[in-house]
Amino acid sequence: MKSSASDKGSSSVLKNGFSLIELVTVVAILLALSFFAMPTLEIVYVKAREKQLRERLFEIRRAIDAYVNARKNDAKSPYPPTIASLTVPMVDDAKPGANTGPFVSNESLGNPFKDKGDVFLWEIRLDCDPPGTWRLATQANEILQAGNGVYDIRFPEAGVDGWKKAIDDTEYYKW
Repeated sequence: MKSSASDKGSSSVLKNGFSLIELVTVVAILLALSFFAMPTLEIVYVKAREKQLRERLFEIRRAIDAYVNARKNDAKSPYPPTIASLTVPMVDDAKPGANTGPFVSNESLGNPFKDKGDVFLWEIRLDCDPPGTWRLATQANEILQAGNGVYDIRFPEAGVDGWKKAIDDTEYYKW
């Protein structure tokens, strides 16, 4: 049996690449997957910020308590005069042998929902304020009236850059 050269050439033709239909199908599948993945990524992002907010509130409140415990008992307020005073050691007002600080790091003062990095933005309650009275503090080193101290801190009730409610529908200022 003789085989011709033209018979061999036509039967061993290889196809390289993908057809247009295969490429369109793959792109459509990837777009559909990304459509469902984007909300999930956003939820993960928000939950991470919420976790950071809870940690910072806890850390700053713990620092205020540590400051009060380390402070001498005198006529002045036992509470820190500014939020920034938690980031530096006490010089003259500490009890003998007490931890003089710093009680919290500078990085922990920033509100995690503020867009511009670690910018400070909280509401504070002074020890002289009646319950339920809050003041917006826009700077960590905002000077308070002499004899007053920072009693508590919270997320601003009006929100920060559009953030007011958590994923579980609680308002951040109530944390």
